[in-house]
Amino acid sequence: NTFFLIAKAYELIDLMSRQLSVIPKEYIKISPALNEITKNYFENHCVSYYASMCGMKESNFRRLFKEYTGKSPIEYRNEIRIYEAKKLIDSGECNVQEAAYLVGFNNMSFFYEVYRKFNKNQ
Repeated sequence: NTFFLIAKAYELIDLMSRQLSVIPKEYIKISPALNEITKNYFENHCVSYYASMCGMKESNFRRLFKEYTGKSPIEYRNEIRIYEAKKLIDSGECNVQEAAYLVGFNNMSFFYEVYRKFNKNQ
């Protein structure tokens, strides 16, 4: 189980680094948001914040982001949060509630909902 999680962690890190370094030309406009979400996943910004960061209307930003990542901006951010929370829990640094709050979840019910959804898709 530990080796599986470590492998998934490296897979996610590799995926995120490839996404940020080799963004196709038609998606380069969303790179500021991808960088912001990846680096500051614990912050609770709304989608309009990310859209304005990219100089786009929210509807166009959502469409382009989903087209590129296969997820909405919030789903993308939540996936990173769950990954980071798992790391904290598995390392023994935090209990589940502490990890959830540290990665940006302010509601434990919502954390458990997202956690189950994320683990169901793996």
